[in-house]
Amino acid sequence: LKGGEVEAEVKKLEDSVNAARELLSAEPISYAYAGYRIRTAWSDKRGDAFVATIRLHGKPCARLDAPPHGRMDPVRARAWFTALPKPCAIFCANDTISESVLGICETAGMSVPDDVAILGSDNDAAICENEKTPLSSLCPDFEQAGWLCADLLEERIRNPRLRKALRTYGIIGVIRRTSTSRPHTGDPRVLAALSLIRERAAKGPLSVDDVAAAMDCSRRVAEMLFRETTGRTIRDEIAETRFQRVCTLLRNPKRRIGPLAQFCGYGTETALRIAFKKRAGLSMRAYRDREAKGN
Repeated sequence: LKGGEVEAEVKKLEDSVNAARELLSAEPISYAYAGYRIRTAWSDKRGDAFVATIRLHGKPCARLDAPPHGRMDPVRARAWFTALPKPCAIFCANDTISESVLGICETAGMSVPDDVAILGSDNDAAICENEKTPLSSLCPDFEQAGWLCADLLEERIRNPRLRKALRTYGIIGVIRRTSTSRPHTGDPRVLAALSLIRERAAKGPLSVDDVAAAMDCSRRVAEMLFRETTGRTIRDEIAETRFQRVCTLLRNPKRRIGPLAQFCGYGTETALRIAFKKRAGLSMRAYRDREAKGN
């Protein structure tokens, strides 16, 4: 794919609506959008949609963008973030900007997420998971993007005179980390368990013993601490995390149901179908049809 003849880009308007929905649930005093460090059309579109969505809900939403010809002034940015009414929820143009905002908050003595909740986009694990305060982020549906690119490339090979085509792809969902989620407890063992489940439950096998090892205590103590804090068993938390992942993926009508098991931590397609029917009371296809109808 060269020369810009075939393009695929994230649905930035849809992303922004999802970001607004996520941050509105926290009910802070104010909201803000932090644009990219240089002025770009994609950052502007993302900000326009986010601000409009927040204001449609009757909430104030500030905005910080780079000047039309130049880079964002870090001194001005620091003063701007410090002056925002607290608690505040900030949607950032991408994870790079989230990282910068987190640094500003830490330097200024602002607590994340108590004073400032931070949500980025792209789910760049190298950034999001390696901060002292792990960063929440919108996760693009890269698999769907790959299928779109393959389809467009095939069309281009069949017809070299095909005009440039634009396709868009959405997000899998919000990957929640500490920057937007207040921990259930101050006990670091339970926090470690929740973090492990959040990161690994949908990626493959994860046992109660694995979680207990991350908590650095016996399985019996791990189960007791976890249930006292969350109201669920460790096994139930793993199952719920996987189920919610399936539900999110099913909302994309173009995604094939068959391969979902490998993206949601289930060993086989059969195991997924049985578990989903037991949990939801209907098949995955029926669930997708119901969601498409808005019921």
